[in-house]
Amino acid sequence: MHEIWRELSANQQDLLIFLSLVLPVVVVAFAVSFRFAPYAVVRSIFIKNFTVNIVFVAVIATSIAISVALIIQERAVREVTANAVNKFDLIVAPSGSEITQMLKVVFLQPLKTNLLDGNTLNEIKDHPNVTMAAPLAFGDNWNGYPIIGTTNEFLNHLYGTKDIIYFNGLWDGIAGVGVGLEAGRSIMPSHGLAGVQQRDNDLMAEHADDINITQVAPVTGTPWDGAILVTIESVWVVHGLPDGHVGNDIDKPNDMQLGHPFDPVSFPGTSAVIVKTKKLYDLYNVREDFNSDGLMAFFPGNILSRLHAVLGDVRALFSVLSTITQFLVSLSIILGISVFAKLLRHRFALLQALGAPRRFVLAVMWWYGATIIISGTILGTLVGFISTGIVSGYVSELVGLRVQGVILWEELHLIGGFLGITSLAILVPAIMESQRPIVAGLREN
Repeated sequence: MHEIWRELSANQQDLLIFLSLVLPVVVVAFAVSFRFAPYAVVRSIFIKNFTVNIVFVAVIATSIAISVALIIQERAVREVTANAVNKFDLIVAPSGSEITQMLKVVFLQPLKTNLLDGNTLNEIKDHPNVTMAAPLAFGDNWNGYPIIGTTNEFLNHLYGTKDIIYFNGLWDGIAGVGVGLEAGRSIMPSHGLAGVQQRDNDLMAEHADDINITQVAPVTGTPWDGAILVTIESVWVVHGLPDGHVGNDIDKPNDMQLGHPFDPVSFPGTSAVIVKTKKLYDLYNVREDFNSDGLMAFFPGNILSRLHAVLGDVRALFSVLSTITQFLVSLSIILGISVFAKLLRHRFALLQALGAPRRFVLAVMWWYGATIIISGTILGTLVGFISTGIVSGYVSELVGLRVQGVILWEELHLIGGFLGITSLAILVPAIMESQRPIVAGLREN
């Protein structure tokens, strides 16, 4: 049996687990309903006591919705943040906080950091294991969207292309899909990491209109979809700094040298360098070589994993609390149904007096409770999924991540387990009511 299980795919295993969890519902429903049709009586009870039953359904739905939403949202955030760091194998930056640098470089948060000089960049570029050393420059924005200076090789790396020339001239720009710019637009950048600031130098004003959006970037699903990518030289020039090269003529922007090699003397500085190596294990050698005084080299994936570990601990805590809440809710609902059943004892006794067998009363009671639980579960699942979509949209707007929550097997297992356990639990009050003496039931009013 174990060998057969191992040969199944992950989806097949998850499906079998889900079916085994909901199997008690099917088995009990068939057993109590065999040769009986209690549905008309159940519908009558449900409609006659509609307000009370809706409260029961709402309580169950709230419990399920919270559990489903927490699981979906946590997984969606974890997956989308992992995707965001996928293109950033190794970052070399000035010494400081690794988390701060990751938030700035990967997630484009407006944080101030120190700069690396041209000698450091060339040392990284000339390292025998390095195939890409892409500098990044921050500092300006357009209508709140960050403007980031970089090189052609980084854009090819970011968008998964090869040998495409994105920047043909100094003032070319690439707009992320989330910015809302079209190819052919000219923009006037503002000074500052975030927000629309007043332009404060004449040189920026002189060249602001020369930043031309040549194309819209492919979708990445990361904060970089909300950024404007320009030549790193243009970021320096609009701030009155050298362009990092010797012999460039600012009056001939389309003939200027762009990208590597940079002249260390005329290199204004860069916030960080994105490094790619020939082989994966070479990254560790590069990291060791550039973890020195004044420098730090780190893997954003490792930093994010530690953050995910903390997030996972919080999620585990919420999962435990959610399980406890579901247990208490289920217990409350079952007790509520038991108490409510007292109001129906006279009706059940009349049915038995008219010839209905005890198993018919059992079927009515079980289906009544099952209707409430199944309705609450379905409603809670829908509410949880919808609320996740709303929260995901808000998170996407806040941090620039394309957070998309979907219901997967984990949530279905949770729902299936809840239905299976509660379907068995409500058998207890149903059996107790079906075994009550007819005479005692007739005396109750």
